[in-house]
Amino acid sequence: MWVLTLCALLGAAPDWSNTFEASATASYLDRPNASVIVVSAGPRSESQAAAERALVSALRASGQTRLVMASESLAVLPDDADDALVKKAAPLPVDVIVVLRLFPGATETAVATFYDKAGVALTAMSGLRGQVLARNEGSSRQIAGRTAVAETIKAADRQGTQAKVDRAMNDSGKIEFSAGALVNVRNGQVMSTWIVPWYQNKRLDGARFYDVVGRADLAKSYRGRVGLKVGLMVGGGVVAAAGGLMALLTLSPQCAVYNAASYSCLQYRSPSLVVPGLIGMAIGLAGLLTGAIIPADPLGPQARFELAEEFNRKVDARKSTVSSRKTESPQVVFGFAPMPGGAAASLAVTF
Repeated sequence: MWVLTLCALLGAAPDWSNTFEASATASYLDRPNASVIVVSAGPRSESQAAAERALVSALRASGQTRLVMASESLAVLPDDADDALVKKAAPLPVDVIVVLRLFPGATETAVATFYDKAGVALTAMSGLRGQVLARNEGSSRQIAGRTAVAETIKAADRQGTQAKVDRAMNDSGKIEFSAGALVNVRNGQVMSTWIVPWYQNKRLDGARFYDVVGRADLAKSYRGRVGLKVGLMVGGGVVAAAGGLMALLTLSPQCAVYNAASYSCLQYRSPSLVVPGLIGMAIGLAGLLTGAIIPADPLGPQARFELAEEFNRKVDARKSTVSSRKTESPQVVFGFAPMPGGAAASLAVTF
C-alpha cells in the first residue's frame, strides 16, 4: 500500500512543463519572430535539464520565435557568470540569449534572464516548479503597440490620400491639403506631423508648387537651391575623397638621397602631400555638410499654405462659384493604439 502511495505521489510531482506555458513564456520576448538560445547555468541536475527542455519547448510552441536553440552547442561551466555565457553565445545566429538558473527552496524556482548579444539585460522572469508562469503584460502591450501604431499611421495615410484623390477629381482647379499628426494621448506630446498639398489628383512638391501658384521667381529659386545643394554635396564629397586619398598615398614618401651620417633623408622622390590632402579633405567635408544643411525650399510651411490659399481664392473668383470648402466638411481619419509608456492617437485630416 505504501509503495502504491509513493508511486502515485511521484507520478503527481509537478513538472516544469506546467510552469512554462507557451503564450505566457513568449510574453517576455521584446520582439516578434525572435531567434533565441536557452543556456542553463550553474550545477547540472535532472531538474535543471527538465526546466531547460520545458522552456525551449514553450518558446518553440509560442509562434513568436523563428529559431530556439538549447545549450548543447556551448561549453558551459558550472561557475560561468551570466556575462561569460552571453559572450559564448554571441557568435551564434540568435537575437536573444536566455540564461536559466534554478534556486532551491520548498519549491524549486527557475529564474530566466533575457539578454541581447551586447550583454544588456532586457527582462527577467521567475516561476515555481509546477505553477503556471505569470504573463508579462507590459511587454505584450509594447510589441502590440508598436505594430498597431504603425498600422494606424499607414491606414490613416491610405484613407486620407484616397479621400484627397476623390475630392481633387471633383475640384481639379484648386489646391487641396492632406494633413495629420501622431500624438501620445498620455502626455499630449506631438510625436510627428505631416501636411501634403495635392493638385489635379497629383501630389504637389518642389518647384512645381511655385509653378502652379504662379510664382516663377520662387520656382527658379527652388531649382537654384537644389542645384547648389547637389553641387556642394557632390563636389564636397569628391574633394574630401581626393584629399584623403592624396594624404594617404604620400604618407610615407620614398627617399631619393639618404644621409647615412645623420640617418636622415635629404631628398624625397615625391613631395609629401599629407598636409594639403588633409586641408582639402576638411574643405570637402565642409562643403558636403553645407550642402546637406541648406534648405531647398525658399519658404516655410506657413508661407506656402498662404500662397495656396491665395491661389484658391483666385480660382473661386474666376469660377464665380461658391467655394467647395464652404459646402464640404473636412474628412477625418482617427486611429488609436497602445504604446510604451501610454497610448498613441493618429489623426489625419483632409480639407
